[in-house]
Amino acid sequence: MRVPHPPEYLRRASTLAHRVVGALLGIVGLLVLGEALAGSARSFHLWWSGSAAVLGLLFVAFMLFHHGFRLLPSWLADLGGDPQQRQHVTIGILLTIGAAVEFARTSTNSPSALLRLAWPLALLLIGVMFVRHTQHGTGQAVGQARRFHTLLGWTLVAAALLSAAAAFSPAAAAGPASALALLAAAVLLLSYREPAGAWEPSSAPHHQMRAEG
Repeated sequence: MRVPHPPEYLRRASTLAHRVVGALLGIVGLLVLGEALAGSARSFHLWWSGSAAVLGLLFVAFMLFHHGFRLLPSWLADLGGDPQQRQHVTIGILLTIGAAVEFARTSTNSPSALLRLAWPLALLLIGVMFVRHTQHGTGQAVGQARRFHTLLGWTLVAAALLSAAAAFSPAAAAGPASALALLAAAVLLLSYREPAGAWEPSSAPHHQMRAEG
């Protein structure tokens, strides 16, 4: 299934999606910062981990059903040829799992060191995926988008490492620093605009456009 959306439509939709996710990630970052400044308040921890899990779940649901239930089987079959859409779905799943495990761990007061690593590991994998994120469009547009997503990816990698440090040293400065890294990622997403030429056809094999679907 290839939905024949024009490139301009896809650029607007992608820009809007980046900004919506950025706004929601900003809320998560503010809650993480609130927890750090309040001295590891459990309520803040539950709020940000729960919010992040819901964000991931909504993102996956949007990716799966944004063309309706009727086209879902065809869209899933088409994922094999579109690494960008596979990455989007995987990012949503990782975010959901990592945040849900963190929420459950906090709710049950689990002392498990392994469970403490679930959220930082999810952020780390998401960051790496953004660094290697597939782009569609002309060569110039792909280059611009890749530079942005590389910066976004490394920002999330930094957030992951700082979150891991904060998980084992709650009193350290890593907590506020991890929140600031998440907020920086949110600002990047809010500022993003798909470059001219994104989703346009290109003669280069790895730049070929596939319509979102």
